[in-house]
Amino acid sequence: MITLIKSFHTAIWIVMTLATFYIGYSVVRMKFDDLFFVSLFLIVAEILVIVVNSWTCPLTNIARRYSHEETANFDIYLPGRSLSSTKRSSA
Repeated sequence: MITLIKSFHTAIWIVMTLATFYIGYSVVRMKFDDLFFVSLFLIVAEILVIVVNSWTCPLTNIARRYSHEETANFDIYLPGRSLSSTKRSSA
């Protein structure tokens, strides 16, 4: 189950990262097409989910049930050092 959660979390992270970069690209190019608005919607939706869940990702809380690791990357397939400045430990 933790493998499924980590895979899903990583896929979401990739999509959100691409959406963030596309918003920046669109603003620089002044090109506000449908993909810009989809990206903007995704980012706003992620912010709302994080705020509603007390500034934590709901997938992180689910992953905690299936893993006893305490590393920054226990719930995602990314190097731990890349997450140490972006994730706060709530333990």
